Amino acid sequence: NKLEPGRRRRTTRPYQSLAVCMIAKDEEDWITMCLKQVYEIADKIVIALDNRTSDATRFLIENLDKDDKIEIRDVAFEDFAQVRNASIEGIKEDWILWIDADERCTEPAKVRRYLASQIHEGFSLKQAHLMLDVHGTYDVPIRLLRNRKNYKFVGCIHEHCEDVDPALAEKNGYDISLKPSILIQDCQLAHYGYVDEKQRRAKCSNRNMALLQKDIKVYGEKGRLMSYVLAIRDYL
Repeated sequence: NKLEPGRRRRTTRPYQSLAVCMIAKDEEDWITMCLKQVYEIADKIVIALDNRTSDATRFLIENLDKDDKIEIRDVAFEDFAQVRNASIEGIKEDWILWIDADERCTEPAKVRRYLASQIHEGFSLKQAHLMLDVHGTYDVPIRLLRNRKNYKFVGCIHEHCEDVDPALAEKNGYDISLKPSILIQDCQLAHYGYVDEKQRRAKCSNRNMALLQKDIKVYGEKGRLMSYVLAIRDYL
């Protein structure tokens, strides 16, 4: 067969880089476990560290960073969407995986296989909430997404990433998901943040409700239906 010099250029997909973006506050019990799971698959790791942090979180992050791939950004907390957006601001990598310090990625090496997609804008991961006293529940948020300037986090708490393109927002308001997307079947997130009833009640009462009330003012009254759903859920 006749060789075509341009064929390889036309059929070879450029390397797809991955940034892992996190937020953290007083996470010394969890941060090492989480980072060890994703360190090898990441080209860059950005951690938006709440400037109220008073434990050993920063030390543990710096001690783990053997390849100088972690960037710590000190952030004054206002709400979760604000801190999440601070963690992805200025990212140059092709894809973003966002994860919490109290989560563990079960099959991190398999995440990279999805970066080759030329179709999908995002991938959902099953986020299993591990609970000792009741049967655990799970969510399926989009956690792996293309790095686009119009993809931003929305929600003062229980935040998620949306397409905030002004043209779309003017027509549809909030709750514009990233499309097309699909659920990853061979990789999950184990979430340790609501292990027992005492921990769940403390977070829902002392942290979540005030932020959900703010969320209704900031987003709900402008058309974000999810704000009301989440407020009812956490209140119950």
